Amino acid sequence: MKILLIDDDADIRLITKISLEKSGQHEVVLSEGGLESIDMILQELPDLILLDYLMPEIDGPELYEKLRNIPNSRLNEIPVIFLTGKTKDDEIQELLSLGAIGVIKKPFDPLTLLNEIINIISPK
Repeated sequence: MKILLIDDDADIRLITKISLEKSGQHEVVLSEGGLESIDMILQELPDLILLDYLMPEIDGPELYEKLRNIPNSRLNEIPVIFLTGKTKDDEIQELLSLGAIGVIKKPFDPLTLLNEIINIISPK
């Protein structure tokens, strides 16, 4: 599975990439955020997007809305999971109401991150 991680924090990008690629079954492509992330999505056509909530140029929800408004049905089908330190129920519900398939709270455990993603994608 090709996963695009969009996060402005270099440490989070590195930890996430190592964590998800250790199985040898996933390729993680990295983006620092901003509008150039849309170009990367178009170029890479990932199977999943992990999207940070708070970023300086454009936040995760804004980027998500821009992504969903691009007239390309394939892009509208890419599942998105938000990564966020926002943990209140109403904040999580707001992200899910946008159309995200899940939310992973920061800080996350790199050792269980892949299982968290799998549980969101394929709930038991």
